[in-house]
Amino acid sequence: MWDVRQPPRYQAIIMHLLRQSIMVKSTRNKEAEQAIEFEVIKEVMYVKSERKAWRITAGLFVLLLLSILANVFLIPLKSVQPYVVQVDKQTGYSQLLTVLKSKDVTDNQVLNNYWLVNYLRWHENYNWQTIQHDYNMTILFSSLAVADPYIALFNGKDAPDKKWGESTVVTVKVLSEPIISDGNEGTSIATVRFAKTIKSTYSSIEGTTTNFVATIAFKYLPISTMTAAQRLKNPLGFTVMSYQINPEL
Repeated sequence: MWDVRQPPRYQAIIMHLLRQSIMVKSTRNKEAEQAIEFEVIKEVMYVKSERKAWRITAGLFVLLLLSILANVFLIPLKSVQPYVVQVDKQTGYSQLLTVLKSKDVTDNQVLNNYWLVNYLRWHENYNWQTIQHDYNMTILFSSLAVADPYIALFNGKDAPDKKWGESTVVTVKVLSEPIISDGNEGTSIATVRFAKTIKSTYSSIEGTTTNFVATIAFKYLPISTMTAAQRLKNPLGFTVMSYQINPEL
């Protein structure tokens, strides 16, 4: 404290100094408050930013988890369908080979294809060692309308066994799965592409190959008129009602 009895000049100086001191203290207090307020705001913003970052991270994690679960559940529904194209080396003919599942093929389709392909081979193949078997099977699986011309062929002067004997082999290669459609009076009509190769047994040359298209009408007939031995070979009564082959154009 100062003495009020000081001269006025000194009193003014003292009052000025007091005001300056108060102003300095006030300024310092404000700066300190501002510094504290800044630190508080910065800390609050940091906490908010950290919370926001964690929320974003959690959201991304949830999306990733959902994506993984979706892929796991969709894997059984996904399948790769292979496509294989077969090209004939001699003719350049190409065809698409398909992969079949068990549900795609019925029992009737399998049986029809089996009998048709076997019948075609019995009818067209020639080998001195197996000709009798092929001849008997062709007759057994043919109607009279088909069997009679076949029997007549082997009874004629140009019979394959007389013309070729043991010197020639004729083989058949099926080129396509039979295409089957409905015919008249309960028959079915099949179209089959095949290659027929005639080769000398005494030569290493590959032989001559010609492509044909066979049109075969067939049905399943009662087997009551067959013998027990015939029923063992043709248990379903598969019967060819008409048979025709033509060179493929």
